[in-house]
Amino acid sequence: MELAEILIRVLIITEITTVIVLVFMIWNTRFSHEVSKRRQLEDELEQRIRDRTAELSESESRYRSIIESSPMLICSYKQDGTITFVNRAFCEFFDKAEEDLISSTFYSLIPELNIEQTRRNITALTPQVPLRSHEHRVIATDGQIRWQRWCNQALLDKQGGLLGYQFFGDDITERKQAEDAILDYQQSLKDLAAELARTEERERRSIAIEFQNHVGQSLALMRIQLAVAKKLTADRKVDEILSEVSDSLRDVIQHTRSIIYELSSLTLNELGLAPAIEEWLQEQIEVRHGLKKKFIERGESKRLADELELTLFSSVRELLINAVNHADANQIVVTMVWKSTCVIIVVEDDGIGMVNGGRADQVSRQGGLGLFGIKERMRNVGGGMTINSNSGQGVRVILKAPVGRDEHADA
Repeated sequence: MELAEILIRVLIITEITTVIVLVFMIWNTRFSHEVSKRRQLEDELEQRIRDRTAELSESESRYRSIIESSPMLICSYKQDGTITFVNRAFCEFFDKAEEDLISSTFYSLIPELNIEQTRRNITALTPQVPLRSHEHRVIATDGQIRWQRWCNQALLDKQGGLLGYQFFGDDITERKQAEDAILDYQQSLKDLAAELARTEERERRSIAIEFQNHVGQSLALMRIQLAVAKKLTADRKVDEILSEVSDSLRDVIQHTRSIIYELSSLTLNELGLAPAIEEWLQEQIEVRHGLKKKFIERGESKRLADELELTLFSSVRELLINAVNHADANQIVVTMVWKSTCVIIVVEDDGIGMVNGGRADQVSRQGGLGLFGIKERMRNVGGGMTINSNSGQGVRVILKAPVGRDEHADA
């Protein structure tokens, strides 16, 4: 009986051992398969990493090649201005080695005059506006000040946090020099135009005075003498001839007065701007051309500097001539408003208006400088001109100029 129990126990142990061996073999087979599969996946992953690394390396190489061969100046730096990267063009422009520029401050390359403005341009970069451009001066290696245009970009992380800045720059010194030369040339032309206008007005005044003092007075005297001769003659036929000559002289005197008014206003020199404009309206607009006119003056009138009076009078005169020749107007109104610091003159008509709203670069058809010339003359005396007009609604031109003390108070 004991032998049988022992045999049974041996058989049970043998069966258990067999089951354990079978389980182990199955587990080992599956484990080996999993290990093999995992190793295969790891190998594939490693290959992908190697391939991706090679692609990134190639991409970086291409990117660096593009950056290094770019003629633009490229640099990156931290928030405090410490440079972290520069390309070849940047090094060549400042004539410094890359190792000398890295870890130096970008602001050391900018003239002190422009540092604060550059700081403001940089700090203006935000996650909402990460890209801006500006122009500023830089100090070249030879000590000369040159101009550069920079496109500034903020480098941000995924959360929008600031990592640093990257700049792309280009030397625009030649362009700036060309722009300055053009501005100087334009200013020279403006100064020349202003001087020509002043010279023209002086010559107009001189000729008008000559006409008034010599031709006008001589003609008036001749008419007086004819009147005396008429009284002394008893011959009716001679009297008729003298009357005809007197009438002709009257027409010549009137025509001479018109020429004098067209040349220059003698009233401007004697009485001032407002009386001169009112007289010109009366003689040239109403009497000569038969248009309705209206002159309105508000505020306390004063005498102005000669140049300012000439500029304002000549500008108003040209506006009135333009209205007569081109506006097809029935009425012209001139309003003068005197203020403590400025004088405002409004010239308006009820004519056909201007299709383009009255551009200031138009040239008058009678050969003058036109609206552009008036605008420039007003600018030269510190004033300005505004035009309001639409087709079929007339033209309204506003001249505004600063005034000081009464320039003729002691005259």
